[in-house]
Amino acid sequence: PVATVCARDGVPCAAMLSCLSTFECPTATPTIIFLVDRSGSMSGSKIDAVQAALHFFIRSLPVGVQFNVVGFGTTHVLCVD
Repeated sequence: PVATVCARDGVPCAAMLSCLSTFECPTATPTIIFLVDRSGSMSGSKIDAVQAALHFFIRSLPVGVQFNVVGFGTTHVLCVD
């Protein structure tokens, strides 16, 4: 497994974990799901840090990788339905 942590002002604000199998699988393009806490406790600089981390991770995705963003708080919202 490989873990990547994004920090803002020295404070970790997001993490990504990649696990690779040790067995042979057909080549497939993954779909990445980003979960974003949008609750009231994330207001201000916290949500700004999440936004910066999300931009970082999305820009880091290889060409052709599909992704979606799921925001949750009182309710959940899909970026792409």
